[in-house]
Amino acid sequence: MTLNKGYYFIKVDGTKRVAVSKELFTSRSSFSNMFIISMSLEVVSPLHIGTGEASKIIDNMPLFLQTRDTTGHPIIPGASMKGAVSTFFLALTGSIEATSELFGTSSRSYGNKYGPLISKIFFDNFKIFGDYRVVNKPLPALWRPRYRPGYYAVKLYSDVNYSEPKNKSQLVECIDTGAKFKGDVVGYALKPWEVGGLLMSFGINVESEKIITKQIKMGYAKPYGLGKLKVIGEDIFVKVCEVNKNDLKLSTHVTHPSPYINEFTKKYPIAKERYNEVFK
Repeated sequence: MTLNKGYYFIKVDGTKRVAVSKELFTSRSSFSNMFIISMSLEVVSPLHIGTGEASKIIDNMPLFLQTRDTTGHPIIPGASMKGAVSTFFLALTGSIEATSELFGTSSRSYGNKYGPLISKIFFDNFKIFGDYRVVNKPLPALWRPRYRPGYYAVKLYSDVNYSEPKNKSQLVECIDTGAKFKGDVVGYALKPWEVGGLLMSFGINVESEKIITKQIKMGYAKPYGLGKLKVIGEDIFVKVCEVNKNDLKLSTHVTHPSPYINEFTKKYPIAKERYNEVFK
């Protein structure tokens, strides 16, 4: 791990998605080994996942808007969630090939390898529920980190608390602390360890059969303490799906996360070592 102001790097074996080897590849030709992972997340620090649009000028600063659905309520887009979770998965495993197999790759086939591959998992837009508050938070001008390590690495963000900056140049519309979102992740052709890796990439772990969760970071201005979320432990449901071949009706039953996470850490022991490092 390499530290720098506001962020740090974890070494991996590649950052650009690759074609997948025969040993790791799973056919996408049939819907088997299907799972639905349902969960709720709580906002730990103000969250901004923006549209890229500014609506007005307040105190000589543009106000950048939070993404919302057609009803006007804030959402976490599935694409944003998938991007964050795939980064955590790569950081935990250190393997770009395993990440490509699960999250998809556009790489071409070569030798005994396969590609391009559609993702095996699909993320809903996570929808807000219950009471929530929208607040505007001032920020300074943000710049890309100047430091780059001399090896393939994932960039993660240190755990800092938001404080109002002296030099303000922009306002961002945020979902305030305490708001809750819920959504599903649907996967097929999944190996048990991939289910465990997906769970762990949401900051979920198991100790003595007890579910524990750590905060994840996503969205804008993470170096300034925005964008912390935490899965609500009692709201995690791992559903094994079976499709009736006669009428295509779907039936599900809920299983505990423990055996899947155990399979994942058995496959990638480094994930157990990196868990506390990735989810600070």
